[in-house]
Amino acid sequence: VTVSVAHLTPGQLRKIRLGMSAKLAVTTYRNERALVVPPEAVRHEGDRLSVVYRASPAAPIEQLPVRVGRSTPEGVEVLDLAAGQVRVHVADGS
Repeated sequence: VTVSVAHLTPGQLRKIRLGMSAKLAVTTYRNERALVVPPEAVRHEGDRLSVVYRASPAAPIEQLPVRVGRSTPEGVEVLDLAAGQVRVHVADGS
């Protein structure tokens, strides 16, 4: 892998040498405003997707339709939903 580093200060340039190795973290996608839930929290009913949702601990439970965005190691990005509590759907139907 070749990495280009732009806009270095003269002091930083003195520390970098051709052929040096480095550890890098590559961020391919980032959305600070995304709501990410476990994949099991998204219910598939035909061509519709939904989550069982509660806006606050005292609010009633609702099943809300959602669209999904990207899948990440942390879970699935859910669109059309505000932060709150999402109940994870388990295979036994509970």
